[in-house]
Amino acid sequence: MNGPTLKQVILDHRVRLMKIDAVHGVAAGMSSGDPSRACVIVYADTDQWPAELPRSLGGFPVEMHPARGFQAT
Repeated sequence: MNGPTLKQVILDHRVRLMKIDAVHGVAAGMSSGDPSRACVIVYADTDQWPAELPRSLGGFPVEMHPARGFQAT
């Protein structure tokens, strides 16, 4: 594989992503649209995609999942 690993992408971007008001967590996962493809999962307490949240990072797609009721640390 060329480019950074998913783990490295998350480590490189987690702090910036967690500064987005609606974001409560960031994790590695598998794409809901293509279970064979890894993705960055962002847990957020909004139904609207935050303008600051990219659609992909380091070549991996970003998916937003509901995060109502918890806060990752």
